[in-house]
Amino acid sequence: MEKMLEGVFNEYILWHEWERQSRPATIRWHKMNMRVFVTYLRQWLQIKDPELKDFNETNIRQFLIDRLKSGITSRTNLTNWQAFKAFSKFLLRREYISKDPMLNISRPQVEKKLPEALDEKQVKELMRYMMSRRKPRYRIAYLRDLALVGIFVFAGLRRSEA
Repeated sequence: MEKMLEGVFNEYILWHEWERQSRPATIRWHKMNMRVFVTYLRQWLQIKDPELKDFNETNIRQFLIDRLKSGITSRTNLTNWQAFKAFSKFLLRREYISKDPMLNISRPQVEKKLPEALDEKQVKELMRYMMSRRKPRYRIAYLRDLALVGIFVFAGLRRSEA
């Protein structure tokens, strides 16, 4: 008799909780990703009680394609892919499956965006504000703050870099 997908997934969650001692946020992340996939199997592929054999390359690939077509961002698609990859590794380690269904499914590409930068008017406004905060008693702190903002703005550094 074939194992039910949700039963094996519950075992995977227990493994995360007890053996790996994963953080609650990680566990919620895995649950959310698998819940979306199981819902997809039930609603779109008309599989009433998904079994472990339904976690296969064809269904996963179709899921990722359909999600992109429905307007889900490529970043969310990558998140789903990562969750499925981790789950399939668990299935292989526990010998529930003999072939990795994720082997031929390539990692989804995510478009990279440049961070937003201040324009010249905003930089002048920021520097004007910093200079207006000058108080005679705190000259050292004022100069430090002004230098720090100048480093951020003119060197293009992030907060952690400065």
